[in-house]
Amino acid sequence: MSKKGIHDSSNSYQYKALFDNSTIGLYRTTPDGKIILANQAMVNMLGYNSLEELTKRDLEKDGFEPSYPRETFKRLMSEYGFIKGIESAWKRKDGSVLHVRESARAIRDDNNEIIFYEGSVEDITDKKIIENQIQESEEKYHQLYSSMNQGLALHEINLDDTGKPVDYTFLDVNDSFTTLTSLTREMVIGKTVREVIPDIEEFWIQRYGEVVLTGNPTQFEDYSKPLDKHFYVSAYRTKLNQFAVLIENITERKKTEIYIKNLNRVLMAIRSINQLIVKETEKELLIKKACELLVQSGGYKYAFIVLVDSSKQLELFAESNLDSQFTQLIDEIRNGKFPKCYTELWDSTEKISVYNPKTHCNECAIAGFPNEDVTKFLVGKLENDDKIYGFINLAVKSDFIEPEENYKVFDEVVSDISFALHAIELREKREKAEQDLIEAKVKAEEMNRLKSNFLANMSHELRTPMAGIIGFTRIIKDNYKDEDIQELSALILQSGSRLMETLNLILDISRIEAGKMYDEYGEFDIINTTKDVIEKYRQDANEKNLFINTIFKTGSIKFVHDERLLYQSISNLISNAVKFTNTGGITIEICEEEYQDREYAIIKVNDTGIGIPESKLNLIWEEFRQASEGLNRSYEGTGLGLTVTKMFIEKMDGEITVESTIEKGSTFTIKIPIPTHTTIVQKPEPEQEAIERPYILSVEDDFGSRNLVKRILRELYNVELATNGVDALEMIKSKHYSAILMDINLGRGMNGLEVSQEIKKLPEYINTPIIALTAYAMAGDKEKFLANGCSHYISKPFNTEELVGLLGKVVDESL
Repeated sequence: MSKKGIHDSSNSYQYKALFDNSTIGLYRTTPDGKIILANQAMVNMLGYNSLEELTKRDLEKDGFEPSYPRETFKRLMSEYGFIKGIESAWKRKDGSVLHVRESARAIRDDNNEIIFYEGSVEDITDKKIIENQIQESEEKYHQLYSSMNQGLALHEINLDDTGKPVDYTFLDVNDSFTTLTSLTREMVIGKTVREVIPDIEEFWIQRYGEVVLTGNPTQFEDYSKPLDKHFYVSAYRTKLNQFAVLIENITERKKTEIYIKNLNRVLMAIRSINQLIVKETEKELLIKKACELLVQSGGYKYAFIVLVDSSKQLELFAESNLDSQFTQLIDEIRNGKFPKCYTELWDSTEKISVYNPKTHCNECAIAGFPNEDVTKFLVGKLENDDKIYGFINLAVKSDFIEPEENYKVFDEVVSDISFALHAIELREKREKAEQDLIEAKVKAEEMNRLKSNFLANMSHELRTPMAGIIGFTRIIKDNYKDEDIQELSALILQSGSRLMETLNLILDISRIEAGKMYDEYGEFDIINTTKDVIEKYRQDANEKNLFINTIFKTGSIKFVHDERLLYQSISNLISNAVKFTNTGGITIEICEEEYQDREYAIIKVNDTGIGIPESKLNLIWEEFRQASEGLNRSYEGTGLGLTVTKMFIEKMDGEITVESTIEKGSTFTIKIPIPTHTTIVQKPEPEQEAIERPYILSVEDDFGSRNLVKRILRELYNVELATNGVDALEMIKSKHYSAILMDINLGRGMNGLEVSQEIKKLPEYINTPIIALTAYAMAGDKEKFLANGCSHYISKPFNTEELVGLLGKVVDESL
């Protein structure tokens, strides 16, 4: 059941019990005259058969008090918010008239708008008849007063020498008077009120004296402390210095009114607490405001809440209107000493306990609590989802609502606050988890940045010397025919290529993980790409006496994507096949298949090698993992080739699978979707013109790289060298260069990008190609250089064909 439902159910139960048992008429109406609630006493008083029949009566349209206009009633309620003891004549259902005394109050919403009237009605027809008869005839008065329900007393006022009323004497009383007041005739006749009731409140004498002296009758309600009763009183002068008093014991009615008032206060406090727990997100403010609401709105004498941690240590404390007597108790709780009521509740399945401070708190720090206005202590355990958050304590006033209803309301308060504390804790845990995730994300991003910087630096530091090593080794191999030099050069090139292959694989992994693998789309033929890869490894296969066979079931398969991805994937598979095959050979099979109305290219690389154990077929796709691992691994390699291959194939929306048998070989199958048709616009071949040898400027701070570039290009171009940005800018002012080779890391001073941007500011160099020739090859480096002054990019180490080919192209285009 929802909280609203719980409140509605509780409210209905409390009002029903009150109405059913009350002997006076109770009602609730809307401002426009609709009767929405009345008890049976009210129904009977007005002569109706049922509440349903009574509620059809429209007070605005029908009216029922010929002597008391409803507009007057509404005006008084609007101005004062209540009426008290108003007497008027009402009509019953059959049209007969009854005299009533009515008290009512206006109930307002949070916007101070009246939402309904709530009141009590007493049938005083007999009293009115008696009053009229007393005024008409003394004899009739004596005949009636002894049998009437109201108490009747005749008094004589006693005046001092100045004529001031100071006492009054009992002349006569009827039986009802003795019943209502518990004062017998023998106790009062002929005696003054001060003799009968020595501690009589002065206001009784003053009011009666005013009636006698002025002759004006009066009606009022008040409480007699000595008699401990509430009375409704009508007083009027009968003769000189004498007056008559009609009394009714309205103690039960007043208790009912107080009950309704306190109950409404508590229910309003619960409503406010429900609103509080929805919007309050801090424990400290929640418990502080809850205590204030329970005292200020709910009518409790005081309230305090203690929150503790799992080890029963005080965490938070809040109070409202707390007596100084509790200072020692709170200090003990702060020091980890629980009062007996807390200890009992902690281990109990019950949520609330009720204590009488005069009998149950003798062992507590508040023993001998002196406040006579407090009759009960309510202690509640704040618990939700099997976690105890602390305790709430309320003090109940002596005139508060009935205990049974009070406990039900308190139970609801305990449940509401417990739920709120649990909700706040869940929110705090969620926010902490979110903050932890944010911090972890920031840390991961920082680690990724550090990793990227590290790889970038390592790439530069490895590629720069490797450019010189591989470049000069090729020059030596091409120019010296000595067998030893040829053999050593080949070994250097083989080792250098292996190192560059490892570096490239690591960089590919870094690019993919960073999401910075920039594709260069174009149309290519899968068959031709595969043939190029095969030729790359044919020499290696021949050296191991392995065959490389091809089965191409189609002459051409056009595909649009980044050719590098497929080239590298097939290269990795054939490289592994050659590496792990000792006898037999490798067969590459390519065909086309149709599946679910879509064409696929199927590429199979089959070898007769050592095979892969079934238990390690999934392991081979992981980074830095191999089927043979540990100190005694049988084959070299980083364990990255298949990881990169799988990433590349999936990037092309394809998939790669493997089948393998130990000592019989493995078959890797690539399956990628191919488009049904493509259109590629071919660029026209530029016309060749006879030109003189162009001038090329190489801006490079590394000695080895400078000399390598000059050696490679000296037969084709006039190559001039600059070791820093300042020299380069001076040289371009004195001569026009057809192309510029620009290293990015130039050491101290300007870097390559800054130099390139300065060059592009010169009108004669706006269209001059600037080729970034650098060891920076991390994800995004190429794009960064091309966006900041460079027109082309080659990563170190480069091969001669790559550099010569690109220069030939850009120089021809610029001429």
